[in-house]
Amino acid sequence: MIYPDQWSQDQVDAFFKSVSENAAFREHVSQESPNLEKELKKWTLMPGDAEKLAIYIKWLRVLPNTNFDMGRDLVVFYYTEFYKIKRSLERKPRGKKLCSLFTVLTQMVLQGTSTFPPRSAKLATELMNCLKTNLTGVARFEILADLITDVEGRFLCGFNADELPRKQLDLLIKSEHQRRAGSFENFYKAKEKYDGYKLRVMENEGFLKDRSILKRKFPKVFKSGRRVVRSGQGEKCGSDRPQSPGLDSVFQEVFDFFCWKWFLDGIEGDEPIVTKLSFDVTPFGTSLFIPGYWSFDPSRDIKWEQLKGVHESRGVVKRQGSAFEPNRRDLQKKEKLVLEAVEESRVLGERGDTMVQHCIRMLNLPPNTDPAYIYRLIAAAKKKKERRPQ
Repeated sequence: MIYPDQWSQDQVDAFFKSVSENAAFREHVSQESPNLEKELKKWTLMPGDAEKLAIYIKWLRVLPNTNFDMGRDLVVFYYTEFYKIKRSLERKPRGKKLCSLFTVLTQMVLQGTSTFPPRSAKLATELMNCLKTNLTGVARFEILADLITDVEGRFLCGFNADELPRKQLDLLIKSEHQRRAGSFENFYKAKEKYDGYKLRVMENEGFLKDRSILKRKFPKVFKSGRRVVRSGQGEKCGSDRPQSPGLDSVFQEVFDFFCWKWFLDGIEGDEPIVTKLSFDVTPFGTSLFIPGYWSFDPSRDIKWEQLKGVHESRGVVKRQGSAFEPNRRDLQKKEKLVLEAVEESRVLGERGDTMVQHCIRMLNLPPNTDPAYIYRLIAAAKKKKERRPQ
């Protein structure tokens, strides 16, 4: 991880506690607390790795949309068999790059399902199995490895997310819980619109008649009072919620029209699940869903600052516009030149003030430029260049 100081036991425990204490989120926290002692007895772990492994496994339990068993297998493999495999492939460029790809994919899994492509966990698992079997079948991963890793193992994420700092990651995972639970009320200024519409539906004779028809014609579906949801929820937020499994296709078609009539996501017992004003954070951006029944007032309906915070939690949003883009391009050019100047100074044996003056000349800056500015520029440029998953 790029931010190892932000993965302490206390930090993970604090977030786990805050999520577990929320009744709406609790059911999406894995209740399994595995005892790894027996499983790991046959492995000799590196100093400190047992503690790191325990932290990551506890963290996986709090990710609402991540397959816990799949994630656990990945991190256990990373701290056990992977070390030996990685060493054996160190002098093989293709194998070394595939190891870097596995590290990157595992890093994605630990950051939830909102920020990275949806098949990251499955790909990491498939690559893990290839690495375990002497690279059998790894050809399919080579293009991906070239696309998102370099020869030194750095994660090439383009303008998208790399690794999120603790504050941003906690906010993003909390938003995943909110979407999984359909709990968007904290973002509303006008909750009464939702409550009022739900009451209108429940008191409507047409709705009550339709519900009776469905319960009479499909008694097995409604017998248990379980939640039944409509199909095709990909156009709205919360689409990571599981669809109703094993339902008859005739029922599903009829039920979808029932939901369409009354702007519903589904029904639970006798309660309609009314479609909500909601949001979704995806690997490509943040979407806002406005239900068809909602009389939308942008200034009065949404707490925009909170929604803006969730949108920016992926850590890639930069200030934009005509006043900022030229400055950003100028800074990128300076960072590239200053690293070239530092390398030339190293070859020439220049240090200290001599190296600083070399950088000033390369950047075409005034001779009296503050050396502290040059050192800050060098540090920022090196940090961007050297970031890589650990």
